[in-house]
Amino acid sequence: MPEPPWSSLRNRPARPVRRPLTRDAIIDAALRVVDTEGLVALSMRRLATELRVVPASLYGHVSGREELLQLLLDRVAGEIGRPPADPDDWQAACREFLRSLRSALVGHNDLASAAIGNIPTGPHWMELVDGLLGLLVAGRMRPAAAAYASDLLIEHVITDVYEGALFAQRIEADPGYFDSLSQYLHALPADRFPNIAAMVDHLTAGGSGSGDARFEFGLDVIFHSLANATVATDDESTRAAVVRPVRGIHVPSTA
Repeated sequence: MPEPPWSSLRNRPARPVRRPLTRDAIIDAALRVVDTEGLVALSMRRLATELRVVPASLYGHVSGREELLQLLLDRVAGEIGRPPADPDDWQAACREFLRSLRSALVGHNDLASAAIGNIPTGPHWMELVDGLLGLLVAGRMRPAAAAYASDLLIEHVITDVYEGALFAQRIEADPGYFDSLSQYLHALPADRFPNIAAMVDHLTAGGSGSGDARFEFGLDVIFHSLANATVATDDESTRAAVVRPVRGIHVPSTA
């Protein structure tokens, strides 16, 4: 029913309909902030601004920034399918899983840094870790070695993605950074730095695929080394017996 001519509400603009605040809406908004502004910009106040709510209203859904980071990492983990339980080629399945994790994290700026010094423990992330451990055991790796290997492999993904995000931010601020670095390395005296001079073109090789190549090289090094890796336990040194030639949840010792 329309307002009568004398009503003070007649010419008042209609208020926009607010959607109810949910945890999923908070995670969606937090990812938008990270994707566009980086993890450093994400705060409860900034998130409230993004959602057009008061900061206090967020705390009915998340306890604070630390819980929010866990939720963001778990959301990304949920984008990846759990690795197969008993693959015909465990190593190929490991590699494909790690590539999928890398691709998912790359799509969210520097979010990967939230997993450095902070062990993700959300249900989706735990499913990924559990699946990776299953693949390593399928490769006939002993439990102690599988625990270390899962941590090392996931750490390789996280550090690769985070460094890539930092370089992207560096290039945005200083587009000529790598050109200047290349010129400097080429100008170094060969008599003092003979090895750098001999390999300078390899050291300065760039291009859109160079990051992928370095990541795959890292996987090659790790997998080729696992067959001869040993893990010191309380009672003995356990050899990782991989017959057929990831941040995990391993907790570092504080001793």
